[in-house]
Amino acid sequence: LNRMVHTIRRKGTVIMMHGWAQNAFVMKSRTVKLEKKLKQAGYECVYLEAPHLLPMTSTVLIDGQPVQITNGDRENARAWFLYSSSDSADASLALEETPMEYIGLNDSIDRVRECLTTHCNKEDDVCAILGFSQGATFCHILSILASAAAKKQSNNNPNNLKLYPFSKIHCAILLSGFPSMHNGPLLGENLATATRNAGVAASKKNAEAAAQGHNNYANNKLIELPSLH
Repeated sequence: LNRMVHTIRRKGTVIMMHGWAQNAFVMKSRTVKLEKKLKQAGYECVYLEAPHLLPMTSTVLIDGQPVQITNGDRENARAWFLYSSSDSADASLALEETPMEYIGLNDSIDRVRECLTTHCNKEDDVCAILGFSQGATFCHILSILASAAAKKQSNNNPNNLKLYPFSKIHCAILLSGFPSMHNGPLLGENLATATRNAGVAASKKNAEAAAQGHNNYANNKLIELPSLH
C-alpha cells in the first residue's frame, strides 16, 4: 500500500517573545495550538528568552522601614527591559505611560539580532515577530528598527551594520501590548534621530512629541486578539 507523503514547504520563521516575568517555556506552553497551526502552514516558531532575570524578592520602604516583599513564585521570571534602576522587579512606571528610558534594552536587541542572523538567513524566508505583553512593546520597538533598516541604502556605517539584520522582519504581531515609551537612543544617536518621527524619542526635550508619535503609531496598527495571561 503506497501512502502519499505531504511535504510542507518552509515559508519562514516566527520569533516568539514572552511577557513580563515570564520566559520562553511559559510562552511555548501557552501557544501550543498556535505553534502547531503555524508549523502546518510552513512556519517555524523560535521562542526567545529575555536576558534580564527578575529577583523573587524586593526591599521597599513602608512607614520609613525597609520591608522585604515577594515578587511571585516563578524562579525564572525574565524581562526584555527594566523600568527602574533601583529595583529591577518594579514595573509601576509602565502603568504611567510616560516617556522613560528602558534599561537594558540593547541587550534584548542584540539577542534578537543574533536570532535573525541564525534563523532568518534565507532570502525567500518570511520572518515575523510575535510578542505578548511586554514582548509586544518590545516588538513595537523592533518594528521601528525594521522600518529604519529597510530605508538604509548603505551598510558602510557601523550603526548600519548593526541595523541591517532587522530588515529581515516582514511582519509584527502584538498581543495584549502597549505602545513603547522608550525615551533614549537605539543602536547609537544616528538611529535615534532617524526614528524620532516614528515614535522613539531621542532626548527628553522632545518627550511629549515622542509620546504622541507612539500613540499615533499604535492606534493605527491596533489588532484585538485573545489574551495569553
